[in-house]
Amino acid sequence: MLSSILNLEALAAYDLTHVQYSIADPWGPTWALITLMPVFMLAVYFGVLLQRRELTYANALVGQFALIITGLTCYSRVYLMYHTLEQVYVGCSIGIAMGAMYYMLTERMPRRAKHDSLLMHFRKFLYTNYFARMLCLRDSWTVYPDGPIEIEYSQWLTNFQAWTKPPACTALQGSANAHLSLMLDALAQADLCIAVPTAFSVGCVIAADAAQMRNPSMDLDVIEALAPYSLFTGYSRELPGNTHAEECALEKLARYAASTPDAQSKLAREKSSKRTPLSLFMYTTMEPCSERLSGNAPCVDRIVRFNEARHVTSAAWLAKGTGLENSSCGALKPSMCDGSLRPITVVLVVQGVREPQDFVQCQGQRVLRGNGVDVISATPRALPATLGLKLPPLTSISMRVSEGINWLEDACLRMAKKGHKT
Repeated sequence: MLSSILNLEALAAYDLTHVQYSIADPWGPTWALITLMPVFMLAVYFGVLLQRRELTYANALVGQFALIITGLTCYSRVYLMYHTLEQVYVGCSIGIAMGAMYYMLTERMPRRAKHDSLLMHFRKFLYTNYFARMLCLRDSWTVYPDGPIEIEYSQWLTNFQAWTKPPACTALQGSANAHLSLMLDALAQADLCIAVPTAFSVGCVIAADAAQMRNPSMDLDVIEALAPYSLFTGYSRELPGNTHAEECALEKLARYAASTPDAQSKLAREKSSKRTPLSLFMYTTMEPCSERLSGNAPCVDRIVRFNEARHVTSAAWLAKGTGLENSSCGALKPSMCDGSLRPITVVLVVQGVREPQDFVQCQGQRVLRGNGVDVISATPRALPATLGLKLPPLTSISMRVSEGINWLEDACLRMAKKGHKT
């Protein structure tokens, strides 16, 4: 019926994937599929681009597609004897040079360009124009040094752990007021740092949860689910030897724990090993370092080694030596603290800001999570006054509190870079 209506002989076949191979060749179908790889690659790239909206993938597509076309062209030119091998080598060398220049202009230089440079202005326009906003185009590698995977995984893990915990547990919520309050205390510690142009100024606070410090024989239901109390503090270069904030706080804690009565007794340590460890929270204004140019042990290694050392002390001894007995500590009093010896372990690190790539590329979050330590970022959801938080009196910087910015992250970053050349 259709053939009677249409003149099939007058029609032309529209076929962009016409691939022929010998039926006798067992590898024929495989090579035929390989010839279609550019088509498959286009489909994959377009799918990823639509799903992720990352312009970096579009840039990679352009570069790789051009590379494949160049390779096919070179092969066909030699096969058809249009060019000699020497001419192809020269052409490939020119192509490599142009590809390297393309990469420098589109990727490396814009990421390292100054804010007032022409490349930076072009990059800002590329991501803020009407069409980019309409299509939600972005480049996560410009904002996150390690790409979007780490930050997205961090946010997912925080939400997932909070979802799997009982409703009363807020330890893994970076927006909890208890976390924000102690992060402000850590910021005040960073304010004590002597500013140097070749290192960051960071503050640290180590705290324990009141619910775990209390004597289990006492009925203290009035204690909130999350009520961390500051135990030891530290700030960059506080102790001799180019020390970091986390290093100083851990050193103070380890020394004090070693002075616990009976802590060195073998029998007491054996008994303590059977008890549930006292969980510690570490608040640091910047992500713990994973590499140090000085060659000293990075902070993530020190945290892991601290946990492996299984330092032993008691909540009552910690309360006695850290000023808890002389402070206003709500429902928890020193007499209510557990006097039994047990190990102490850092289970959670709350960071104010990720470490910039000014000196090294930090992998602190990944290393800590790989060793069983949770890492979250302090993320206030409102202004301090709304949250009932009191800002510390800082002398190094003035806090910029306004809608639309993470005022705590901004303060931690500017504090860390005090004394640096802008």
